[in-house]
Amino acid sequence: MLLSRTPSYLRWRLLLCVTLLFSFSAMASRTITDQTGHRVQIPDQIQRAVILQHHTLDIAVELGAQSRVVGVLRNWQKLLGADFSRLAPGLKSLPTPGI
Repeated sequence: MLLSRTPSYLRWRLLLCVTLLFSFSAMASRTITDQTGHRVQIPDQIQRAVILQHHTLDIAVELGAQSRVVGVLRNWQKLLGADFSRLAPGLKSLPTPGI
C-alpha cells in the first residue's frame, strides 16, 4: 500500500522543486563592479531605465527596448541626429535628468 502512494508523492515533490526553481530564477540578479570600484547588484530583467549615453540609447532602440526607457540624456538628438526620432518618436517627450 505504501508503494502505491510513492509515485504520486514523488510527482508532487518534483512539481514543488520545479516551481521553486522557476520562482527563484525570476528573482535572480547579478553583482558587478562599476567603474568607480563599487559593487552593484543588478536584476537580470529590468522594467525601466534611464539612459545617459547616446550609444546605449541607439542600441536600446535597435533592440526594441525603447518602451522601457524613462529618461534620456539632454543632447541625444544632437549626438544621434535629428532623424533618429523617426525610429523612436516617444524619446522626445522623455525627461532629461540633470541640470
